[in-house]
Amino acid sequence: MIEFGAGKNLGQNLYISQPELRQHLVDLNPMLDLSLVNHVVTLLAEQYAFEALPAVQSLGDLEAKYAIKYDAPVDMTSTAFDDDSFDICISTNTLEHIPLVTLEAILRELRRVLKSAGIISAQIDYSDHYAHTDRSISKINYLRFSEQAWKRHNHKFFFQNRLRHSHYRKVFQDAGFEILREQAIKPSKRIPDDLDPDVLTGDDSDYCLAGLWVLRNC
Repeated sequence: MIEFGAGKNLGQNLYISQPELRQHLVDLNPMLDLSLVNHVVTLLAEQYAFEALPAVQSLGDLEAKYAIKYDAPVDMTSTAFDDDSFDICISTNTLEHIPLVTLEAILRELRRVLKSAGIISAQIDYSDHYAHTDRSISKINYLRFSEQAWKRHNHKFFFQNRLRHSHYRKVFQDAGFEILREQAIKPSKRIPDDLDPDVLTGDDSDYCLAGLWVLRNC
């Protein structure tokens, strides 16, 4: 399995870890914090009644004890992985931070490194991430801005592509993946009256705050 955009604490990776599941996690920039990894290890034991789990002192430890290999920096638009290297790719709340052109390049690379009929499982956060800390604005507030105006607010270290569910459907299909399952969830409870029509698709899913996708490499 491969995951890109793994992040700092590897919570879900530790939760699903088992000796027969080899996980290869990559980030564009080094993100992993072993102190946070060990905090998750403790929480899993306490909250989910897992057996006592061993602490992690190094990347070698992480691979030896949990079958999790972490690499960074890795550019997922062009990797050194062999063709047909992976059975599955997972992505959780990462794709929304990737510019469209880069996302298309990543999908081309995933077509190469995933085995035939390999699976992508993706969760995408469609909400305005500024609303996560500013409750005075709608969770789709960023759809009020034109592309030009949004560039002034869209910081490169907190990039949000604003793609809607229907946009992703086209991107995935154009890349050559078969959509096995898709679900737009969590419709926004507050919809501003002044959304920019140029960033919408005209579908009700435009107002949803998250999407779930299962894709197959054809």
